[in-house]
Amino acid sequence: MKRMWLVAGLATVALGFPAAAQQVVGTSLVDGRPVQLMSDFSWKYVSQTGTSCQSVQDQVSFCGQDAGWRRTSSGSGDAAAMYRLNDRTYGLFIVEGLGLEDGISAKMMRSAILENAAKLSGGEGKDVPVLGIEPAKVDGLPSETVIYVANSDGMSFVFLNTIAMDKKSTVQAVTYHVGNNVTDEMRALHKRFLDATRLK
Repeated sequence: MKRMWLVAGLATVALGFPAAAQQVVGTSLVDGRPVQLMSDFSWKYVSQTGTSCQSVQDQVSFCGQDAGWRRTSSGSGDAAAMYRLNDRTYGLFIVEGLGLEDGISAKMMRSAILENAAKLSGGEGKDVPVLGIEPAKVDGLPSETVIYVANSDGMSFVFLNTIAMDKKSTVQAVTYHVGNNVTDEMRALHKRFLDATRLK
């Protein structure tokens, strides 16, 4: 009888060990929801209550910490908050209390974005290579993403700058990447950045 209990106990421990040995090795987003990547190449959704959202400014918050985005600053210059994903990928938010009711338009914002990029590169807005303008959504709000290249100190950066406007405010959700041409990976990272953005 003791022998049966010993065998049953060892079987329980042996069968439970692989599950216990499984470890979280990373995080990501699937359909805008955070997931944990496991050591056995599986993944599972993280409870939404476990999601860490940080206030960016006023009506904007960012829930990208579970996907690996780390806040590097509460802001500098015009940026309300800055984030880092890795050595090649960064993000930032610019939040302005002016919106559609104030006469702000997508065309006006595109022009301002390119003029600011030109200052970084030391040229004029018309000299900034625009790689595309694509539709986007930020927390359900129809928006657009301007993709362009800017140079600074001999390095090239690809910017994906999404402009989200409502009646009273304008939010720029920006990712920028080391490189000089947009890739599908950059687009996917930017989409996940937008998926983790909340407008109150």
